[in-house]
Amino acid sequence: MKQAFKLGLGVVIVITAVISGFLLFFMDGLIQNTIEEKGSEILEAQVDIGSLVTSLSKQSIEIRSIQIADANNLENNLIEVGTLVVDFDLIQAFSKKIILDELIADGIHFNKKRTSPAKPFKPIEKSGPKEAPEGDGFSFLPGMPAGLNLKSPEDILKSEKLETLEAVEKTRLKIKNLQKDWEAKLDKALGKAGIEKIKERIDSIKNKARNISGLKSLGTIQSLAAEIQSIRTDIKSQLNQIKSLKDDLKNEIARTKKLVADLKNLPKKDWDRLKKKYSLSSQDGGVNLVSSLVTGPLKKKLDRAWSLYKQVSPYLNNDSDDKPDQEEVARNKEQTTQLSQSAPTPNFLLRHALLGISILNQEVSGDLWDFSDNQKLHGKPAVLKLDASKNENFDRFILDLTLDRTGSAAQDTLEVALQSFQLNDLDLGGSVAITRGEASVKGNVEILGENDLSGKFRLDIKNVSFNYPVKPGDEFSKIAGQVLAAVENLYIAVQITGTLDNYSIQIESDLDQLLNRALRKVFDAKIKEFESRLKKSIAKATAGPLSETNNSLSGLLNLGKRLNANEASYKDLLGKATKSSLLGGTTKSVPLNKLKDQLKGFKLPF
Repeated sequence: MKQAFKLGLGVVIVITAVISGFLLFFMDGLIQNTIEEKGSEILEAQVDIGSLVTSLSKQSIEIRSIQIADANNLENNLIEVGTLVVDFDLIQAFSKKIILDELIADGIHFNKKRTSPAKPFKPIEKSGPKEAPEGDGFSFLPGMPAGLNLKSPEDILKSEKLETLEAVEKTRLKIKNLQKDWEAKLDKALGKAGIEKIKERIDSIKNKARNISGLKSLGTIQSLAAEIQSIRTDIKSQLNQIKSLKDDLKNEIARTKKLVADLKNLPKKDWDRLKKKYSLSSQDGGVNLVSSLVTGPLKKKLDRAWSLYKQVSPYLNNDSDDKPDQEEVARNKEQTTQLSQSAPTPNFLLRHALLGISILNQEVSGDLWDFSDNQKLHGKPAVLKLDASKNENFDRFILDLTLDRTGSAAQDTLEVALQSFQLNDLDLGGSVAITRGEASVKGNVEILGENDLSGKFRLDIKNVSFNYPVKPGDEFSKIAGQVLAAVENLYIAVQITGTLDNYSIQIESDLDQLLNRALRKVFDAKIKEFESRLKKSIAKATAGPLSETNNSLSGLLNLGKRLNANEASYKDLLGKATKSSLLGGTTKSVPLNKLKDQLKGFKLPF
């Protein structure tokens, strides 16, 4: 017995030693390969890891040199992490949950050049045909710098939403639904069966009247007279209902016609709005050259940010129910006693991460709390806070990001503040660059339901210097150069509204007002031409939809014709439901004095 026990114990020891050796020598490599392969598969981008070391006793993993390629630009890494140290819950790992109590990530960089191109894991998104520089379609003067021309009216309408077209679409949908409702109402009230039944009743009376003769038929005459009275009552009831429907439809058509008529004023509103935004002529408008310069580059950065946001959001939305695990021990066949119950946890939870990120060429420390795939279960939103104090690049940088999925709808907010950031050779687009300046930024963004977007930012720059080439003989560049050279301080205010896929950017700057005053005399004639072209472009873009909306009224008007036709049919039937047409000649075969006695006290309805 003892020998068997020793033999069994020896087998266990050998197996344990083999497993331990396997884990020590091969587990790190297996985990590293799994992370690279599965990570690349999930992210659809190449994932590389320099090294990986695990410690089962400390329940930790250390990973060095993590690179995640940009799937749409294989020459760059989307993100790089120098060192990543993770403390994990081994017990939870066996229950297919990833619970990370503490994570430390240093040396985080974004959009860095790779030493060699990454392997593609999905088709690269091809950009469309290269667009001409903004404003090429409409130059103020020959030689005017690309980027400082006004956009052509055609380009403006490609990037701007016309309120006219939005209102037209809503009105057409309303008319369509209104017509559908009225058709259903008329089908119910004016079915052909109603008219056909009246005709059948009248024909029945005619047939019975042909067979009337003698005094024995007096009872039949009385019955037919009562039926005629009933038919006339039913017809008059239908006519009253038709009159009521005609009045209601008339009022509905009048209201709808007013809606359509009001649409005709919207193209002018669009013109006034876009003229103010892009033109010089309005005193309270402005050149808005700053908007022309900044909007393009800013939109590219925002599109990139929204793209990353869309990639992260799905990992926060695992709302599957998770119930606590229970251990039960049977006391007998009919009763069990619950020994322990663990609190429910998400499938993935990072309780806290300490981050070191390179932002604005400066290392910034930060904290990430409660990043989970099921915030409703966890009960806390994910919160990221970055904070950096005075250094050679800026005095202070603060970023607060909250990704909240604890409620019925997502509510995500970003607040950022940057103080005294040193600007050096900042390219604004076109031929303009800021060579020197000190900028302060403050702003916030809110995204509701992972779609509705609103945000405001303000940039204040002082001690600014511009680099702007003045071309000999070019009046525009001469005046613009003089204005920019005289500017010391300026502000740029940005407002963002819309949705992640369809948003607008409004930019305001006091620099526009300076340029407006300086350039007005030079460009008045060109501005008038520009405004005329813009007006014609808006009219061309809206003429078709407006005409189609007006034509869509024909459906409602046809319903009026249908009511008129039904009314005419019932009036015709009312004229036929009379004594002369239905009982004519039936009383001749009955003696007059007898007929009077029989019908004494009976009043016919005609």
